[in-house]
Amino acid sequence: MGTSSAKEGLSARSCCDHAVLPTFCAEELKMRNSLTLALLTLGLATAAPAPLTLSGTVNAPAGTNVKGTHVIACYPKGDECDENLTVSTQITASGGSAPFSVTVKKAGKYTLIAWKDVNGTGDIDDGDYSGFLKQQPSSLTPLPVKPPASKLNVSMTVEGKAAPHAATPAAQKGAAFSGSVEAPKGVDLKGTIVLACVFRNDTCDDGGEMYTITASGQKASFTIGGLGQGPYRVLAWKDVNKNDQFDDGDYMARLENTSGAALDVQAPRANITLKLSKVGEPAGSQASKVPQASGSAAPANANPTPAIKKGEAGYVMGQVFDSQGSPVKGASVRIDPAVSGYFVHSLGTYQTDVKGMYKVRLTPEVSWKAHASVSAIWQDIPMCLPAIPYGDGALFFDRDGAVRNFKLDVNVAELRIDQQFVASTNPAERPRYIGDNRINKFRLSLRPLGAVIDGTRVQTGESTVSVSQGAWAVNSTSLNMRKLPLARYELKLSYVEQDGSLTPLVVRNMARPNAGFASSTVVEFEKISDCSASSQVEYQFP
Repeated sequence: MGTSSAKEGLSARSCCDHAVLPTFCAEELKMRNSLTLALLTLGLATAAPAPLTLSGTVNAPAGTNVKGTHVIACYPKGDECDENLTVSTQITASGGSAPFSVTVKKAGKYTLIAWKDVNGTGDIDDGDYSGFLKQQPSSLTPLPVKPPASKLNVSMTVEGKAAPHAATPAAQKGAAFSGSVEAPKGVDLKGTIVLACVFRNDTCDDGGEMYTITASGQKASFTIGGLGQGPYRVLAWKDVNKNDQFDDGDYMARLENTSGAALDVQAPRANITLKLSKVGEPAGSQASKVPQASGSAAPANANPTPAIKKGEAGYVMGQVFDSQGSPVKGASVRIDPAVSGYFVHSLGTYQTDVKGMYKVRLTPEVSWKAHASVSAIWQDIPMCLPAIPYGDGALFFDRDGAVRNFKLDVNVAELRIDQQFVASTNPAERPRYIGDNRINKFRLSLRPLGAVIDGTRVQTGESTVSVSQGAWAVNSTSLNMRKLPLARYELKLSYVEQDGSLTPLVVRNMARPNAGFASSTVVEFEKISDCSASSQVEYQFP
């Protein structure tokens, strides 16, 4: 690898996608807990012989060994596996595949799961192998099976990892990336590293090359050779404090698209421009972009015009649109039945077609409800965006012929702003604290640094916020901003004095532990949780 290996500090944080696990439950986490509970309860023991048998073959990921894999026949009980009826067996044979046979205690529908605990933690986590019985290899939902059944085939994949890249023949290694790096005024590029990073499992691994700029100056050219076809991510990094850590005060750039997302590119590629910006400060126009087709952006929050307006008895159907009113292909629509007034399981998850349409035949439960979402990437982390039903979003019945249309919601970000309290015996070291005031007013400015997650634009927001001190948990020093469009912002904050004058406050993003207080900070909503994102900022009086 070039002159040096890729630095660990360039690896990105991730939120792993466990799409290989069964999704008959409403939530993946419940499935994880249920599976772990079932395995612990069973002691991973082989069930005693009985006439109701499920048998077939379990396959390990390419190049790995199936030995030690647990094959579990899970008998669903609400959102869990029934610990009294769920049974398992462990594969003792070596090889890429092996036969299995599981004998169950009761007739019914089972979910067949395979899992190899590679790291020995007792939980399904990154690096383990897992899979489940399904109708098609590309399916994301399990196929329930009734015993006795034979010739069943369960294939496992590596948990938390995408499919491996194909090996690049040595004869093909030789393509290159070339271009230039530009530094802000007053910054010397000498010592800057330019990296072509093979990006796997949300991190840079050793399958890349790098180039070190040895000349002084504010602009320098680079060429990184010896590359396969990739794909790669191209980054530049100047380690200002020489601590081999990627932290505030360093300078960094990456090749991005016009929405500010990291761009995966194939080699060869020329005329790449990387513009460094200081880590921990607003990037503004310093972000590295690649030209894309020009054209005016569609207006945000456009009203869709559904093609489906009339239902068909025994079915629920509809469309899913993005916030700009365009149909969404591949959106997930989940249909949940209510049995005796409770949503205890799901009919399944269905994908919309190229026109954003779906149609699901209903089984005769009492009533139903539909939910929709779409997979997205924010700050290189997988998440989802929820969809809001418009029109009639209430329950429907199997005989109704219901129509449920949805529009994606990008207003999923939450910002919390707190005053940092400094305890010191020296009054000169204690910044002004306003916790005793019943009402505090703040002037807040959020300037967008790029587009919203769906590509739409949002205007700079500036407003005066009054925070009242009330009962128990309400604190007049803290601001909670909810339902913000998910984008990157520059935050500035001022305190409104009693005479109406403004006192500028200093702020910092708490996700940057090495950053000091400054007149502004970048809010990136780096904490991802399912279909929401959040960030926390501290402020002080200067």
